[in-house]
Amino acid sequence: MTGKLADLRPAVGAFLDFATETRPDWDRSELEGALTAAGSNRPGDRSVGEHWAATQRAASRLLADAAATPRDLLAQVRDPLRRDAPDGTPETRAAIIAEAKRAAAETQVQARAELAASLAAGAGESQ
Repeated sequence: MTGKLADLRPAVGAFLDFATETRPDWDRSELEGALTAAGSNRPGDRSVGEHWAATQRAASRLLADAAATPRDLLAQVRDPLRRDAPDGTPETRAAIIAEAKRAAAETQVQARAELAASLAAGAGESQ
């Protein structure tokens, strides 16, 4: 076993069993349709295994979301931020994106400071 995502095989039947056991309020055929639709909407040149892994992760997250329905799966695969926004409004999504950008900028500043300190320490050792 190589452990590559490309080696993964869709286990739709087993996943549907797990999902309907976890969420008895969900209609199994509706979830099956959502998985099929998400699976046929492969973006880019992802392999089937990579796409199945992304679809399964999205579906698993939705299983744990009390407000989610199987219909949310396709939107989740297309746009992972969609279910993260409590009310799904553009303003809420913009706030989530702004916070992510702020955190990324903060991390970048911190990394630059660490690099500068490391370079300064290295320059001091070479003298």
